[in-house]
Amino acid sequence: MPKQAWFTLIFFAVIFAIFGLPLTIFGIRDQEFYLTLIGLGILAIPALMIGIPLRQYLIKKRVKARGTLIKARFLKVRMAEYSINNYRPYIILSQWYDPVANLVYRFKSGAVPFDPSSYIPKGDSIPVWIDPQNPKHYAVDLDQIPRLASRLARKDHR
Repeated sequence: MPKQAWFTLIFFAVIFAIFGLPLTIFGIRDQEFYLTLIGLGILAIPALMIGIPLRQYLIKKRVKARGTLIKARFLKVRMAEYSINNYRPYIILSQWYDPVANLVYRFKSGAVPFDPSSYIPKGDSIPVWIDPQNPKHYAVDLDQIPRLASRLARKDHR
């Protein structure tokens, strides 16, 4: 997630917390069940806003540290279905066939700020780190994409 998106996310989480925390405290102090419930509901919003992306980040970090590297077949590049502050990133889609479980897994990369389709030949492989016990926990390794882009840009300028 881009830094600007994180700042926006944290800003709104703080705004919700500023309203939710006093409601919860006053509800507990005055023994008002509904006020406490509303305050806790408002506090749950920033907890989820920060908690879900944080959990995804920790899973990807753990998988990159202890997971297994596989080569997934590149399928296509598409624009993300969301935009953050008028920024619409690109997503790389790939798939991998697990011969042991006889299943096909599809992987989506994180946000890529430029269209990488010209840097990845059709049918090429993309490195993906997976958790062997749960292949749904994965991290698409995009470290090679910026190097390819800069290498091709240098060739174009020659």
